[in-house]
Amino acid sequence: MAETLQACAETLSASRSTLRQLSDLAHHLGQEFALEDFRTGHWFNRLMSLYLRYYDTHELRSAPEARGSGAEATEAIIHRACIEAALSGTGSATVTTGVSVYAAQSGGLAWLLAVPISGLTIGGEMLLRTLLHLRMACDLASAFGLSFRPDNPSDLCNLHCLVFGVGPWEAPRALDRDFLHQMEGSEAEEMGRSLGSRLMSESLMRNALPFASLLTSSITSWRRTRQLGDTVLRYVRRRRALEDAFASLRRHGTEAVELLLEGAWFLFIADDWLDPEEATVLTWLLRDASTDSQRRLLERFEPQDSGWLERLRSVPPQTRKPLMQALLVVSASSAESSPKEKRVLARAARALGTRYEPWRLETLTRDFSTKGRGAGLGEHVHS
Repeated sequence: MAETLQACAETLSASRSTLRQLSDLAHHLGQEFALEDFRTGHWFNRLMSLYLRYYDTHELRSAPEARGSGAEATEAIIHRACIEAALSGTGSATVTTGVSVYAAQSGGLAWLLAVPISGLTIGGEMLLRTLLHLRMACDLASAFGLSFRPDNPSDLCNLHCLVFGVGPWEAPRALDRDFLHQMEGSEAEEMGRSLGSRLMSESLMRNALPFASLLTSSITSWRRTRQLGDTVLRYVRRRRALEDAFASLRRHGTEAVELLLEGAWFLFIADDWLDPEEATVLTWLLRDASTDSQRRLLERFEPQDSGWLERLRSVPPQTRKPLMQALLVVSASSAESSPKEKRVLARAARALGTRYEPWRLETLTRDFSTKGRGAGLGEHVHS
């Protein structure tokens, strides 16, 4: 009982802190937004850019970064956002239902008052919920020592589009090399406008029916927030793993880094399916690569790994163990390596002339499951 009360007190304290932050943001929003932005859907891009700058300027990353990337810490971030989003949805539905009932009973001119009040309430709830989502995403990234760049938020925009089925994710399709081409060429500005329009439509629909919206609005807000939180968590965990792996290989040259990114591709597609979060990570890493590297890698992202294995055989001796360890980290970052992924690792070990030791993979996988991150790359290599 005491633990429950303490948890509730912590949630309320965190919520009050959130409200203070959002109140501070309101002043900036009034200066940044125009009514035209809501008609065109451009409001999401503006809000995302504004919040990312605000998050960095006010150093909000320090608290989640201090708590770390463990399972309990990241679950607390997502759970808090779910509660706040559900309360926001319930509040909006309560107001719109009450206004509709009043207008129906009063009739006449009451509807002239009810429509703008409902519209402002729905729009305000949409902005609040989006801010809660953005804060949750930034907190999860901070827990892993990462950030979303205000000058290039394409990965954050992609994750939202994935959850809400917008842009490249609008219709189910095979996630393959051609899809990566499409994502790599997608503009965050255009995706953000489409997403803004989708969020506006969804907000109107969930509040369309009085009384029923009291239930549907809160449930939908919770489910969307949970879905986005889990998606962002998988993404930042994968991205952290790959960035750590790349950092360990950069001193071995560009070729070693490219071979690792190729290896990530073959590990990701080992089960004949490229997860959306994996596609987003690969796209992010490709955008940071040089034009020549992008071209070479996209050409080498093929269904069969024979060419990659042949290139591994020519890797210098001093690079082989670090590259193998980096591949283990990439595989373990999913928190569960499939039998097909393990076979890819075994083939890579043979090509590199090193041993594939399952216990190393199991240790790293356990670290990712409990801590959110694997042990230091050099730690297992030299043990």
